[in-house]
Amino acid sequence: TWRFNFKGVKLACEGARHTASFDELFLVFYSPSRLDVIKHDLMFGLSTQGKRTAHEGHCISVAGASNQHCAQAARNTILDKFCRSGTCLQVAELNTTDAVVAEAVAKVHSTDSPDFYIYKGVPMSTLSSALPAARLQSKGYELDHLLYPS
Repeated sequence: TWRFNFKGVKLACEGARHTASFDELFLVFYSPSRLDVIKHDLMFGLSTQGKRTAHEGHCISVAGASNQHCAQAARNTILDKFCRSGTCLQVAELNTTDAVVAEAVAKVHSTDSPDFYIYKGVPMSTLSSALPAARLQSKGYELDHLLYPS
């Protein structure tokens, strides 16, 4: 089953934070051919982690259909759940070969660290790696600063 999981979402939490750590929550989904940006409604797919929620934040998890093996079909199912079932909004869809995505990948691969070269030529590889996530998070912060300069 294909699933999008987000952890460490720092919403308001009694005893830890009076307000969320952000103004609006944008989630970036990576599938083999696309990046999708969703403006989240702060409710859909949200769950707590028990006592860890105060320190680590909430989770957002949405799954595709059981036994759905096609990545594109699973992506469509998950996006449909977000945008139909909740009040989330898809704000962008980028092909992994688009210039913006290619530029982000090029910046990641421009380092001297040998770890960066493992995935050279594989845009935002599906293998577990914090590098694509860190780059996407950086772009999310840039978007936030553009929308909310103060």
